[in-house]
Amino acid sequence: MTREATSSDHDAPDLSVDPRSERSRQAVLDAAVALLFDGGPDEITHAKVAAAAEVSRTTVYKHYPQRSDLLHATLEAISKHVPPANKLTGSVRDNLVALLSNLASDLRDEGRTKMIAVMIERALHDDTVGTVRDRFIAELVETFTAIVRLGEETGQLRAGVAPMQALGSMAGSLLFHRLLANEVVDDQLVADVVDLFVSAHAPA
Repeated sequence: MTREATSSDHDAPDLSVDPRSERSRQAVLDAAVALLFDGGPDEITHAKVAAAAEVSRTTVYKHYPQRSDLLHATLEAISKHVPPANKLTGSVRDNLVALLSNLASDLRDEGRTKMIAVMIERALHDDTVGTVRDRFIAELVETFTAIVRLGEETGQLRAGVAPMQALGSMAGSLLFHRLLANEVVDDQLVADVVDLFVSAHAPA
């Protein structure tokens, strides 16, 4: 028989976490975020972050061994997180709105919008930025694919939807409106994009 959890169990600190290590990690991340907004992804190097955080390079390497790890963690700190595939609801439409609303929220923020544009450009010729881009895309595709498969299994979508093509069309629409047409990516646009997809891929 398992013991029921008490309030003291939930309040007890995690003794496996070294407070000093956690403080230094947060200092590194805070400094990296500031550098990212000030100068873009080119500023995210172990040396520059160490200087800004007033810690040693060894400390930065300890938390983030590769530059791609450091850049990925920095971008994660300022971005909306992709809903995990195991947290999906039964409604394909609701899942898609939740997924695209994260991107729309970033595109409504001036600083994040500029960062997205810079990351897209830098990824074309900077392997580290390209690696980070690929990691974010992989997370997005995983959740989107799970939504599509759930829709097919429950009869909300017809079989044979190509996730990458569909995701490119939907996310690309939001990026086009914001980055090229310079329009506001609001909740109505997200709803329209999702409804168009669901209608186009509804069972016959």
